[in-house]
Amino acid sequence: MTEGGSRQGDPWNKSRVDDITLLNAFNNGLSAHNIAKKYHTTVSRVTSVLNKFGIKYGKALQITSENIERQIVDLYLKGYASSIICKYFKLNKTTVLHILERYHIKRRTTKETRLLGRNLPKLI
Repeated sequence: MTEGGSRQGDPWNKSRVDDITLLNAFNNGLSAHNIAKKYHTTVSRVTSVLNKFGIKYGKALQITSENIERQIVDLYLKGYASSIICKYFKLNKTTVLHILERYHIKRRTTKETRLLGRNLPKLI
């Protein structure tokens, strides 16, 4: 490599994917490991971005109080989309879906959610 040259050929040069792309992938339900694999970066890079933005992940993500779980179920049954609920509680979408599953709540289709959620007040 020449001085000031490109490091593109360097196998240690990990993808320079931006933080927002990593956050969106995480909020869409991908694990840190799968995000790292998809965007050719490291798991520590992904978790560093999550920490930077104060997002819970891993075991910390799975800890929710019974009160919060009931609120999640209640909002979902009122017609709010799981994606809105996860943003409101700052949880991963997968966590919200697991909570609904634990309470034996049938998931809606996107079309059903749109129809139910038209007149709901904004949470965020």
